[in-house]
Amino acid sequence: MKTAFTIAANLLLCSIVLVKPKTIGERYLYHVNTYNADSLDKMLADDFILKRNFTTFTNNKQTFLTTYLRNSSRVHGRYDVVSKTSNGNPEVFLVENSSDVFTYLLADKPKWQLSVHTNKNSLVNVVQIDTVAGYSVYKQTLDFVQQRFNNWLDKAHPGETTNILIGDTTDLYTKRLIEFQKMVIED
Repeated sequence: MKTAFTIAANLLLCSIVLVKPKTIGERYLYHVNTYNADSLDKMLADDFILKRNFTTFTNNKQTFLTTYLRNSSRVHGRYDVVSKTSNGNPEVFLVENSSDVFTYLLADKPKWQLSVHTNKNSLVNVVQIDTVAGYSVYKQTLDFVQQRFNNWLDKAHPGETTNILIGDTTDLYTKRLIEFQKMVIED
């Protein structure tokens, strides 16, 4: 009886895990969260652009599939959907941005409005990220803890910078964030 229950529970779990997102926006977020450049490459238009309304920095398709996904992967970044506010074009999601940076710097995870636009060929051509209420407090807090981390990094590991850690191909950035968190907690 116990074996039958275990098999049934595993089958149910597998069916839940294997359910694929249905909409283009849901599939986009799924592949971003799993850092799946090959699947994203197939669903992004050649003129794809990732825009952030709070900065002038953008990514085109090439930099998104390489630099953005690589950096996100290194800090275990992901967008957790809080709600979906529009099913049309664009699909609009309220997402919480999770990563090792927020976790280990003890900073609140920011929430964003993420809009996924598609072209006439049903390819994602624009993803727009915008701020929501509370952004200014989040930004001040993150700037403060990021500066504190940078000061600690300069003293504890001279020669290392956040840019060097982001470019590192190992888990060094996360290791330094964990070291910093332990130092903060012990103080």
